[in-house]
Amino acid sequence: MKGIQAGVFLMLIAFSCAAQSVNFQVQKLLAEGRVQDQKGEFAKAEESYGLALYLDSTNVATHIALGILYHKCDRYEKALVELNTALQYDIQNADAHFVRANIYTDMGMLSFALSDYSHAIAEEPTMLYAYLNRGFIYSEMSLFENAINDFSIAIQIDRDAAVAHYSLMRVQGVPVLEKNCFYAENQSANDIRASMVFNTFCF
Repeated sequence: MKGIQAGVFLMLIAFSCAAQSVNFQVQKLLAEGRVQDQKGEFAKAEESYGLALYLDSTNVATHIALGILYHKCDRYEKALVELNTALQYDIQNADAHFVRANIYTDMGMLSFALSDYSHAIAEEPTMLYAYLNRGFIYSEMSLFENAINDFSIAIQIDRDAAVAHYSLMRVQGVPVLEKNCFYAENQSANDIRASMVFNTFCF
């Protein structure tokens, strides 16, 4: 009996080591794919992600990364497949909801995008760009109070987020120049927010 127990113990150790080895390879391929993606080597990145999923088809981070890659290449349907798969394995993953919302936005499916941004925010209440992107959609839908609320929360999360200040001012009807820049006098009047936006968007 002791011999059997020892054999089972050694087998468990072997399985654990094998799993660690696979996870290491998956993480390595995922990292390589991200570097290739950043370099614009999309075919190589797709291959790296594919190999990672071959080793572990349940790896959520890889499905998200591949979905982002397909989105960049305007392969929206394939991108959605990857994000849907990621959410099947982890329905509470804020990043997966956020990325899928971005895809829905580009596809013009704004109600779906709003739902996903809201899910992302529910899972990660300080996700700055989820508030910003949802605010943009609310603005497009003329739901200005909702937009103002989202941009205001974004500013609370990051008071240095110039795009949040800019968007809030725009949706509140602050006068803008032809190039959507704030009047220079706002800057000279010690309006810190206007100055930040002016320096970010007008040069």
